[in-house]
Amino acid sequence: MRLVPQSLFLLFAVSLLTRIFFIFKYGEEDLEADSYLHYLASQGWIHSPLNNFGLLISVWTKPLFTFVSGIVLKITVENIITIKLLNMAVWIGILYLIYLIGKEYKLSKETLFFSIFFSSFSFLAFRSSITSLTEPLFTLVVVAAYYLLLRKKFIVSSLLVSVSFLCRTEGIIFIIIWGIYFLINKKYRLLVVLPTFPLLWNLVGFLRYGDMLYVINTGYPLISTYGKGDLPYYIIGLLKYEPIIFSLFIISLFLCINRFVFMKLCVLSFLLFHIVIWDLGILGSAGILRYFVPIIPFMSILASRSLLRIVGYLKIYKSKSLVSLLYLIIVISQLTYTFSLINGNGVDYVESNSPHVDREIMDSGIFIHSLDKNKTLYAEDPALIYFSKRILDVDAYGGQPPENISNIYFAFNKRYNTGDKKLSYYLNKYKLIKNFNNYTYIFESP
Repeated sequence: MRLVPQSLFLLFAVSLLTRIFFIFKYGEEDLEADSYLHYLASQGWIHSPLNNFGLLISVWTKPLFTFVSGIVLKITVENIITIKLLNMAVWIGILYLIYLIGKEYKLSKETLFFSIFFSSFSFLAFRSSITSLTEPLFTLVVVAAYYLLLRKKFIVSSLLVSVSFLCRTEGIIFIIIWGIYFLINKKYRLLVVLPTFPLLWNLVGFLRYGDMLYVINTGYPLISTYGKGDLPYYIIGLLKYEPIIFSLFIISLFLCINRFVFMKLCVLSFLLFHIVIWDLGILGSAGILRYFVPIIPFMSILASRSLLRIVGYLKIYKSKSLVSLLYLIIVISQLTYTFSLINGNGVDYVESNSPHVDREIMDSGIFIHSLDKNKTLYAEDPALIYFSKRILDVDAYGGQPPENISNIYFAFNKRYNTGDKKLSYYLNKYKLIKNFNNYTYIFESP
């Protein structure tokens, strides 16, 4: 199979069009409650930048993502589809960076093609790029930093790695890795650049709240509220949801021993970090596979290199038809596996792809939208706030309402009951004004 530059343009086009299809297939439905909460935080901040400044600098919402998505919402349309399209565009940018990295490494056309193909149609990557979650932007920043490191643009690369912490706190892993690289290469001055944005974020938090350790104290708890797993948990999960890419990546550790050392360090460090904190049940780890989206591009490059080495070892290059058949089988298998999961066949690892919302939640939100706008809404499920068209921390708040509060509505959802009080409490204390199929209950305070 002879891969020519036009095939890469075709690959980019297919990557773009398939994402557009699935984004509009799901519409305002999203796959996780977190997607709605990130959207609401960005919208809430941009509606009241000073009063809701806390939403911008929150450790959970992530300043970089909230800022970028908030600005996009301000200048376009306030709808979760807008952020999905933003993440789609971000991922196309990641694919282009992979192309540039491949050129730096002087990869063959076949290796370059499969690096972009795997990065595009990895299940975890594809799924993440059609949501409004933080992983795509974090991945873009890290991959851009890696590319600039290859180009020896050390200061800009350091700044990008530093700012990655403001998009996901796992950025600290890459800050440490870059620090090790600079120590080994005796670029000591650059070590000062790496903590710039984490320290700036903490300073802003201190000025706002008076907490000198703002990022640490308001971040994830030492003991995770999600429990813990075991050491093989993520390995099994990646083999289940990314069997081709992850298997070829493992092979690359042995077939490409002397190449891509820094890239392997990035992948293995990130993987080991999450394995350890999930096994120990610390730092808010929740056993979710989408955490590994940021290393999918690196794994894809290494997996592609393994594939081409395997083809070489099999000595079938003399038969172009056999090579083409092998490549075709890989492409069809990856596409089939990814799209079968995207269509709802995932069952665990928090990767079940049926949308988080259902008819009752949407109908509840629409009903709330018709109620008195002067009464504040409280809801535990962020999707309910979204579909009610309320603005977070303006006329709607997440969670259960405070004691002895009046003139409010409260939306109770059985599936998303995270507070201490259960349905019976509100049935006794509040006035029930609507019941959606014994699933979502709309209350009004007396």
